[in-house]
Amino acid sequence: MQALFLTIGAIAVVVLVFFIVSLFLPPKVRVARSLFMKAPAEKIFHEINSLRNWRHWSPWHKQDQDPGMKNVYGATEEGPGATYRWESHRRKTGRGKLIITASKPFRFIAADIYFMGRGLMKGYYRLDPADGGTRVTWSFEAYTGNHPLRKLMGLMMDKWMGRDFEKGLNNLKQITEFKA
Repeated sequence: MQALFLTIGAIAVVVLVFFIVSLFLPPKVRVARSLFMKAPAEKIFHEINSLRNWRHWSPWHKQDQDPGMKNVYGATEEGPGATYRWESHRRKTGRGKLIITASKPFRFIAADIYFMGRGLMKGYYRLDPADGGTRVTWSFEAYTGNHPLRKLMGLMMDKWMGRDFEKGLNNLKQITEFKA
């Protein structure tokens, strides 16, 4: 009986520590990666601003990710108001919707992302002129709120999404430098 009480006590302490730690975590998550590309901003901008081009560089659109994934594009496929929806039977890919909300030619693109009912997330692409090319920064922000589990999961977002951002930026670099 004493072992049962010790186990219950240990579980209670772990849960309490979990909640206390979550109180000090920020309610917002940000992931960002940058890469220099020997390509003009105009070429890079076109690849990002036109949603159909994402299949060439986005790590989530590659056929090896999910050959059965369905993409449905809206009437506008480029610039502000451009949308697409995706649906996959694979858990990692899931389903969602992306809307380009802002697009400043050759400098900046912003998008709202709705992924599997987790609320609004924001994606940003910044293109900064650099000597001999362009520095591209891909970033992501999400509000986790005060939910303790979501806040703790937010700690892992950089690791989970960062690798995909690096892969996508490298893909983007390869196709824009090749086309340059």
